[in-house]
Amino acid sequence: MATKTQTSKQKTLLNNKINISDYFANQEDMEWIFSVYEKFAEHVIVKGFSYGPLLYYYLRHELGKVKYYVDHLHNTNGSAVFANPDPVLDDIRTILRGKKPQQRMFSAKQKYAFAAYMVATYGVTRLSKLVSSRPKKIDNLFITSKRFYHDGVDTEFGSISKNIPGSSHHLLTNVDFSLHGILEHYRHLFQYNNALFLEEEYSLSLIRSVFKDMQLFQAQWNTVKKKSSFTKLFIYRNVNYAPVIIALIDRLLSSSLIHLISLKQLIAKFIEHRSVSNILLSNEENELNKIFLLQKKEHQRIIAFAHEQIYPGGVQTCPHNKKLQEPNTIRPLPDLKLVWNEYGKKTLVSHCNFPESIIRVAGNPRFDRMTSVLAAHQQKEKATAQQHIVYVSEDRVECFPFLLALAKKLPQALIHYKSRSPVDYRFACKQLSAAPSNLRVLPAETNLHELLFTADVVIATVSTVIVEAMFMNKNIVLFDPDIPLPAMPFIAKDLLTRTRTAAACAKECLKLQDSAYKKEQRERYRLFIEQYYAVHGAEQRAAQEIRSYLSSS
Repeated sequence: MATKTQTSKQKTLLNNKINISDYFANQEDMEWIFSVYEKFAEHVIVKGFSYGPLLYYYLRHELGKVKYYVDHLHNTNGSAVFANPDPVLDDIRTILRGKKPQQRMFSAKQKYAFAAYMVATYGVTRLSKLVSSRPKKIDNLFITSKRFYHDGVDTEFGSISKNIPGSSHHLLTNVDFSLHGILEHYRHLFQYNNALFLEEEYSLSLIRSVFKDMQLFQAQWNTVKKKSSFTKLFIYRNVNYAPVIIALIDRLLSSSLIHLISLKQLIAKFIEHRSVSNILLSNEENELNKIFLLQKKEHQRIIAFAHEQIYPGGVQTCPHNKKLQEPNTIRPLPDLKLVWNEYGKKTLVSHCNFPESIIRVAGNPRFDRMTSVLAAHQQKEKATAQQHIVYVSEDRVECFPFLLALAKKLPQALIHYKSRSPVDYRFACKQLSAAPSNLRVLPAETNLHELLFTADVVIATVSTVIVEAMFMNKNIVLFDPDIPLPAMPFIAKDLLTRTRTAAACAKECLKLQDSAYKKEQRERYRLFIEQYYAVHGAEQRAAQEIRSYLSSS
């Protein structure tokens, strides 16, 4: 049995020194993960459409966690200690004790809830079809997440639509089925004639078709997961981890399958009803955009931007395998990929199996808009004694005790916490019901960029928002609660002040009230941004690259 000292050392080793993303950057590990995925993908084809590419990212992450835990349990004779409890870890320990973990099956509750969502959305969008004609021919279709569509301004693509060929430009996004989302849907519908919403394709027959495909998939999966030829795929270090992996896949399918089937059906119907020449994606990695790539027509050209940061071990990382550049694999590639910087291009080629020929460096149009809006905000700024702090994070349970402690340690500061969805907002309000008056939970529809403009200090875990805050000339504190951090440039360069407790974070916020220290930190960010991200005039440069590509293809 490990001594207290040994346990402490192991905890430090496993949570601060070792990075799970190493398992996604290391080619040997990626080959094992891909070999398992490849066999899995053969069994998730329904009516000729492979759902494998839509599930790959999540499965890769879970397989990486299994490998991470197993390796360290093996190397420490099972005495390894991990800071964060995880059902995956519990299942692995159960297997090593010679028992079977609990199976997690499809959730009927989730299916009924999503059915209610589809029917309700159908009712809301039915009116849209009656009051507004929808175009049959589109030259350029821009696709972005609903959270980047504010007041008709496309913060993801900027003014690019005005500078590329074509007379019909439309922006496709999602309906956020909440009272605010529905009101915004109709406001955009009447105010902006280029707004299209994917859920407008819902019909009662489509909803029935979604559930038929769901039943087919479920029956197919329930048969496959019992076959010995399938379970043998999951032998690692002479132990068969099939019960762990299958439990993971069950949870994954239970939470996402009906959503993915619904998206696939909606997009198929959208494409069937329209003639679309060029499709411009905010990125090629999320489910919505991948389905467009997987259902691409021969005459269509697809151009993808990079919303997220690109780094070794990031979402794009793949093994070096020629199969990955074939159609309908885990990496359905766009015809043209526009990245932020040379670092991103080099990473895509060396770590992500991208052909260099399709990549162009154009910058990020979103940052151009931020720079111009920031100037207007700075003119309106008034000096106040109260420090405004914005905390941006995933809605993890461990962030709530941190926020409560931070608010008590900084009674003179006003702390804003923004949730990512209406569900997360309700959960956060419940968790922070005893919060002091200087801690405010903001609803999901709050415009994050507008919120960042007003901040004196931005506290974040690893997120693209960190780079956005640097562009906005904000001071940043990295809250790192004993989690492995990915190999992003600002982490690798140790650019940010890293804190692991509310007390350390509060201390850094107080230091940032000193103008000289604040200026010193911002200068470091400025030099970093110039080295890694500063491709000024991204909107014009991206438009030029698109024009050049379209004229030559």
